[in-house]
Amino acid sequence: DILGMIMPIIWGFIIAFILNVPMRGIERIIDKISNKKNEKHKNSKPMNLKLKRGISFSITILLLIVILTIVGIVVVPKMAESVVSIYELIMSKLPWILEKVEVLGIDSTVITEWLNKLDLKELLQTTSAKFLLLCAGENLIGFISYNFTFIPAFDIW
Repeated sequence: DILGMIMPIIWGFIIAFILNVPMRGIERIIDKISNKKNEKHKNSKPMNLKLKRGISFSITILLLIVILTIVGIVVVPKMAESVVSIYELIMSKLPWILEKVEVLGIDSTVITEWLNKLDLKELLQTTSAKFLLLCAGENLIGFISYNFTFIPAFDIW
């Protein structure tokens, strides 16, 4: 199981890459603040690199926690509501759908049995549904990470 031994290293690289993007943006902001301070006070020294990285890492972790909390509180319940809404819409249109399937010459009893056995609450609690929600959260984090590099590139701060 070489893959099992390499996966923690790969995950470490992925996490480091994701965290590095907002950290660089925060370091640029700290540099700008530090440079403004140095312009006002001629005798002040530039900020220590280790201190700057520690502050930017701490802020990045706090932002990550805030984002994951917001995703958990706002996005996940809305996605669950959307899944329920789509399921209810499909179930309301089911007679029409089955009619069209039968016109095509397909036996609709298999579809009907499968839909009758489908328990939406159980489906939402399965690993697959959790995986889909996790992927959505990762995409949101990727979007935010992109913006942390995109916005400072325009020197707005």
